Amino acid sequence: MTEEDRRKWDSRYGSRPIYDVPGPRAWLVDHSDVLTSGRALDIACGTGRNSLFVAQQGYTVDAIDISAEALSRLRKKASMLDVPVNPILADLDTFPLPKSRYDLVMVFYFLSRPLFPAIVDALKPGGVLIYETFNVHFLDVKPDIDRVYLLEPGELCRSFSELEILDYREGASGWDSVSSMVAKKPPTR
Repeated sequence: MTEEDRRKWDSRYGSRPIYDVPGPRAWLVDHSDVLTSGRALDIACGTGRNSLFVAQQGYTVDAIDISAEALSRLRKKASMLDVPVNPILADLDTFPLPKSRYDLVMVFYFLSRPLFPAIVDALKPGGVLIYETFNVHFLDVKPDIDRVYLLEPGELCRSFSELEILDYREGASGWDSVSSMVAKKPPTR
């Protein structure tokens, strides 16, 4: 990401009402049965809707985003709710993820394929990855989007093949053109 990206996202989040933080993603809520407690990482967290939800479930959350504006809003909301969220301002193209630190890693609507190995490494043995983002079928809705930001069919499963896939779905029409996965890192033997 560049400084231009940071300004774009700051402007986008800055144009919204200060406490306009929507609820968590349905895919996360629908899989709350895999949530336990411990340390969580929310990659490209935005204003932290998913971070806040898992913090309320008993996790201490590191929430990474490139937008200072989004993280400022997250910090205020976490303080109001009195939940343990640590906003981290970072460019995920260069920020090194800690290894074997997290019981849960979440990625929603962000795609950086070079980050995939670091995501797996960031999970503790037995840790859970919850991932959801648009796939190539979204081109039917937004034909001008760069295909590099869209998953190919089956790509999540192939890219995280060393994890045990607990649930997977792949939408193929309209705004439901998303690939969603819940996977678990095998325990060490």
